[in-house]
Amino acid sequence: MEFFARLWQAAPGAVSLGLLWGIMTLGVYMTYRILEFSDLTVDGSFALGGAVAASLVTVGVHPVLATLIAFGAGSLAGMVTGLLHTKLKIPGLLASILTQISLYSINLHIMGKANLPFPNLIAGGKKVYDTIFQHLPGFGLDAKTVVLLYGALFAALAIAALVWFFGTELGITIRSTGDNAQMSRALGVNTDAMKLLCLMIANGLVGLSGALVAQNNKVATLDMGAGGIVFGLAAVIIGEVVFQRKSLPGKLIAAVLGSIIYRMIQSVVLLLNWPPEDFKLLSAGIITLALALPTLTSKLDPWLARTVKKGVSPVRRQETLEQADAEQAPPTEAQETVSPPQALDSALQVAGISKVFNAGTVNQKHALDNVELTLEPGDFVTVIGGNGAGKSTLLNIVAGVFPVDGGGIAIGSSTVTGEPEHKRARLIGRVFQDPMLGTAPGMTIEENLAIAMRRGQRRGLKPALKKQDRDAYRALLKTLDLGLENRLKTRAGLLSGGQRQALTLLMATATRPKLLLLDEHTAALDPKT
Repeated sequence: MEFFARLWQAAPGAVSLGLLWGIMTLGVYMTYRILEFSDLTVDGSFALGGAVAASLVTVGVHPVLATLIAFGAGSLAGMVTGLLHTKLKIPGLLASILTQISLYSINLHIMGKANLPFPNLIAGGKKVYDTIFQHLPGFGLDAKTVVLLYGALFAALAIAALVWFFGTELGITIRSTGDNAQMSRALGVNTDAMKLLCLMIANGLVGLSGALVAQNNKVATLDMGAGGIVFGLAAVIIGEVVFQRKSLPGKLIAAVLGSIIYRMIQSVVLLLNWPPEDFKLLSAGIITLALALPTLTSKLDPWLARTVKKGVSPVRRQETLEQADAEQAPPTEAQETVSPPQALDSALQVAGISKVFNAGTVNQKHALDNVELTLEPGDFVTVIGGNGAGKSTLLNIVAGVFPVDGGGIAIGSSTVTGEPEHKRARLIGRVFQDPMLGTAPGMTIEENLAIAMRRGQRRGLKPALKKQDRDAYRALLKTLDLGLENRLKTRAGLLSGGQRQALTLLMATATRPKLLLLDEHTAALDPKT
């Protein structure tokens, strides 16, 4: 009983710390799950947030403003990693390691020493530390409860802000970049810019978390972010396995709850008087178990499925059948009002194009040599040749995937020879040979169409999906005659290969580009599409 009493006393502190670290976990979730980017900047940007907040408060800056500046400092750290990766083409993992190493010295310069405590001030007739929690209304609560209350508030605000952001045009563009960068570029997305933006926001959250944790601890330390990325990954995976949410808000909440669970586990270990020299070993064991949970649970899935199947009630079965019937419901009158896309107006001029791969090496390959091709508006041309003849290379060069070594390209009245792929996409529709490359599998049908319909447009913070958009998408999907108009919220990855290829063709032609490029094997599509 004594152990549980001590655990009960320690719980508020563990939960509040888990909430503050949970904001950092949200940043890790953005890079690790949404962007699919292994970002080790976290360890340095977490300590950077604490260092900036402590240094600013020490020189008289208000803690609230210092905390906001810490968010900006973390964003700058993420920007450095992003620029190293996107502009200098350094692999993402190595770029983040370089930033992390650099931040160690930068943080030391900011603080001037390894540990920098927050200054004291007089409040209520006694000395207290000058932190953000001291300047917020306390409602007569004790210090630990105040931190718990505002920790929950800050985490909730961060989740709400991310849910809103990822529902905007920019937000779903970042998600599509992480889900399928090749498709995103073909639909006019500057994937380098999206990676940079995501890294900045993610590390801004990490810096914000570091500032809040430092103020909770009353001191910023040089090594306070050590192992932060490992903690963040473990918290994300624990949240995913324990709560298994499918919606974005649910996944973000699960990440924060995973952070709390991890901190509670650490509290239990501390109360068990585990030998201090073995604490790192135990922490590694907890993290290893968290990382192994997906594999362990997958082995239990068959047994769980049989158990759940036996317990499904007739009422639940009926609900499932009714839900399936609802998915096949006929479209409404509003869905009938949008006309299908009309015939494309395309023209292409390829003048003296040459391309050499691995020039100057033993693997040098002349893929194209002085190729000439002119297409008039309305032409449909099939390029035939054996493997290695240069068919796909020609398509990729026209689309902007590869730069040319000589010659020029014009589409309609626009010369596009020097334009990158995402800029040419305003004029080009692309259907890939592999149906898996033409859609973002982790995003819904309506989200895929939302990305495609903004080809060539400026993407901002407007809502990505509105009612009128969905009505238009249903009308477009109905032209495929595949029943997809009633499955807007189905993830593209759950569609068959033929359905995904048909959806890819619709996405490629929906905005009526000047030129349509179809890779080989797409002739197998239903002519009605």
